[in-house]
Amino acid sequence: LTMEVAIFNLDLLSVGIASAGIGLLSVAVFLNNRRSITNRTFLLFSLITITWGIANYANYQTNSLLSVLWLLRIVIFLGVWHAFYFFQLFYVFPREGVEFPSWYKYVLLPLVVVTSLINLSPLVL
Repeated sequence: LTMEVAIFNLDLLSVGIASAGIGLLSVAVFLNNRRSITNRTFLLFSLITITWGIANYANYQTNSLLSVLWLLRIVIFLGVWHAFYFFQLFYVFPREGVEFPSWYKYVLLPLVVVTSLINLSPLVL
């Protein structure tokens, strides 16, 4: 094996181990109490984190300019949702249930949706 192949495999291994660990932890937490808003938010945050990490890895491994552009857009798109679910996790932790205020439903959530969609357009990159 050449050094480049070994480094490539080490990168893939580290992304795989991190994704598997995050996935196992989030499923265990979710299955502990499926009705808890904290556990559901943690599961969603973890799934976004895994997807974001895989997209970052794919971007790092790609040589095509068009692929790099779209993967960067996807990484930024997922980054918006990653930050949103991180905020939501801190907002709901450690409660079982929560009633979200109107500013959350009518300002924050639409802002996150619009911002993430704009990141997929040529307006950003």
